[in-house]
Amino acid sequence: TQGKYSAKVTLGTSRFAKAALRQFFGDWSGYQTLAFELYNPDSEPLNMTLRVHDARHELGNYAHTDRFNTRIILEPGWNYYRFDLQTIAAAPQGRTMELSLIRGVEIFASGLTGPRTIYLDNLRLE
Repeated sequence: TQGKYSAKVTLGTSRFAKAALRQFFGDWSGYQTLAFELYNPDSEPLNMTLRVHDARHELGNYAHTDRFNTRIILEPGWNYYRFDLQTIAAAPQGRTMELSLIRGVEIFASGLTGPRTIYLDNLRLE
């Protein structure tokens, strides 16, 4: 959707097939929105999960309730996503996520019976 290239992600059949964004960590406190596009080249939708966590989450037991998780459905073709950072920050149970210390961003699927390919483009903070 932007420029000439996107990131091709091939998802295998492991329990959690994922794309982990290792270069997108850091201080998100000056922004309001996480946005990106995903392209599904297949004719079937793909159910996935977006996960975001901070440094404090890594000090615990990686509890599901101590991070942001939301289901996303990739329909065939381009899909456009926008997530309010205040909603992400409010996700951990009993605390506020530290947007200045983001340490993990993943998009994953579970229970795939065969490999699937998706394309990630225009990942940004706004």
